[in-house]
Amino acid sequence: MAAASQIAQKEARALQDAYRFLSRARNRLFLRSGLAQDSLPSAPAESLRLARALGFASADHLRERHRHHARQVRAVYERVFLEERG
Repeated sequence: MAAASQIAQKEARALQDAYRFLSRARNRLFLRSGLAQDSLPSAPAESLRLARALGFASADHLRERHRHHARQVRAVYERVFLEERG
């Protein structure tokens, strides 16, 4: 999309960073449970275990990083797909 000038380089980097983060989290969850999962664990112990496996000091830091990426992806999506519709 960046090569086709549909999104700015900054947006492309944000999407790449989000993809890497979410892929790492998903892979860690898969290694732990053997199941493909696309949501963060709700159990505190599991959340902390995932956070530490990804290099975060706490589950709160993990959740904040997840929210950060989700907000960035949503902003790009809205600008590219929703604003074009008018």
